[in-house]
Amino acid sequence: MKKTLICLALVVLTVLSTACGAVVTYAPEAVGDLSALTLTSNEVRAIPGKTVGYLCELTGNAEKDAAIWTNADKLYNEWKAREAEIIAAGDAFITPVNASEADFKSSIYGKYSSGTMSKYYKTRTLSSLSNYTPKTTEFDEYGGWKNDAMRQEATGHFYTKKIDGRWWFIDPLGYPYIMSGMAGMTYQYAGSNYQKEVILKKYGDYEKWAIAATLEIKEFNVNARSVIDNANPYLRDVQGKIPYIDKLNFVQAYETYIGGYDTSAKSGSTILLYGMHVFDPRFESYSDEVAKSKIAKDAYHDDPYFIGYATDNEIPVNSSMFTQFLAFDTKDAINHHSYAAAWTFLAKELNKEDPTYVEGLTAGLNDKFRGFVYDRYFSVATTAIRKYAPDTLILGSRALNEQRESEWLNRASAYWCDVLSFNWYVDWTPDANALNNISKWTDKPLIITEFFAKGEDACVGVAAGMTNNLNTISPVVNTQADRGKFYQNYTLRLLSCKNVAGWLWFMYTEATPGDGNSKYMNDTYSNMGLYSNDHEPFTVFAEYVTELNQNKYNLAMFFDGKK
Repeated sequence: MKKTLICLALVVLTVLSTACGAVVTYAPEAVGDLSALTLTSNEVRAIPGKTVGYLCELTGNAEKDAAIWTNADKLYNEWKAREAEIIAAGDAFITPVNASEADFKSSIYGKYSSGTMSKYYKTRTLSSLSNYTPKTTEFDEYGGWKNDAMRQEATGHFYTKKIDGRWWFIDPLGYPYIMSGMAGMTYQYAGSNYQKEVILKKYGDYEKWAIAATLEIKEFNVNARSVIDNANPYLRDVQGKIPYIDKLNFVQAYETYIGGYDTSAKSGSTILLYGMHVFDPRFESYSDEVAKSKIAKDAYHDDPYFIGYATDNEIPVNSSMFTQFLAFDTKDAINHHSYAAAWTFLAKELNKEDPTYVEGLTAGLNDKFRGFVYDRYFSVATTAIRKYAPDTLILGSRALNEQRESEWLNRASAYWCDVLSFNWYVDWTPDANALNNISKWTDKPLIITEFFAKGEDACVGVAAGMTNNLNTISPVVNTQADRGKFYQNYTLRLLSCKNVAGWLWFMYTEATPGDGNSKYMNDTYSNMGLYSNDHEPFTVFAEYVTELNQNKYNLAMFFDGKK
């Protein structure tokens, strides 16, 4: 017993010594038959017999455990070396969003789910703005603002720049550009055979649809789209096409590869069974292959209309991520690196050699740990994209609502990305406090990549089975005019924020219930498009969209007090 205690003490001394940079040697008894192992300042070893927590045994193999804990130590040290720089890079001052409701003169009746009360929402529209007169704006071929006084360097590709305190995209001709786009422009949402038949009957073939659809949607002053693979080849070949964005799916692809992705999940989101395994050493080489193969296949880098890549879609980063990582089941090898990273983070942040799980619950490190995870994730994803597409903008992870309230998720995203992206749901009017906080934590532009409202009147006179199923994330309103007012109200708040550089409505066309490759998506996502599933525009809604999009540049100047 005495001999065992002496051995454990030597191991603890080893860990403490390595943290101070000393070179020490394990006692032979501490590692069984692997005697006299010499450690460098960045190496650690599992404590024999320890079954939980920092430096515990994980695999039953001393060498494998050593590699896992050493990797965790290395990644933590890299994060810690960047921490001050991440904070400094993000701190910025942008004029706060005015949360006043002085111009919110309409009241629109809506509801979010069957479990919530219907209510009237205060709503601001273009016509209700005090002292604003709508003006005609001239656009260039990319949808940028043809304003020579604000023209910047023309590089032949999109980039971002802050001008007089406001963030803009700069289009390939050098003109300032605010994205007013449509998500998922396609002839066949979610594999709908019904929609394919409609397109072929109406247009003859997909090439003719792409030409007609591009010309028509530009009439609504839509100047961006997100890629849907089955339609993109046709839309890219259209003369006078519109700019577009795509995503790479680093986490989803890796989790599928290692068995951590729930393929039965009823959502397009990245639903993970175990968490984000971004601390695995293999994540780097795998992500490199993802970027290399997709970027080569896409061949977007030579297309000036390509804006950039998002890295993933809706990664789950809830506020309990830290304690979930600390409690991972180490019987499953998939979790070893994530578990080691979490416990190393806890030990180093608390400066304790043997912290407990309870201390992880009470230490207030939940959000900072999410920053550690995102720093690792984006360091890998950004490096991979930059290697194969150095001039391409990196557009964040299309984050769900959790990121809006998180200081460290936003700081880490802004450090590595050119633009932050949010699928910003639930809010009738984007929350001013959340927008203001993001502008304090980050000195980068942001875009809203999904938002929508449904209209009850869309169920009349369209394909059988159309519904307005409620999904708690976006409202159902009575009419298409109400949808248009929601659109204007929502985007006016975005334009009043100087670090918002655009948005994409979700989505271009309807789903068709009971048809296609995802019944869940088709049943829930009906009545949210600019177009019906018969590929006819909702004309009243489109009028509100067109008016706001036409005025977006002048509105930005109006909110900045310049016009």
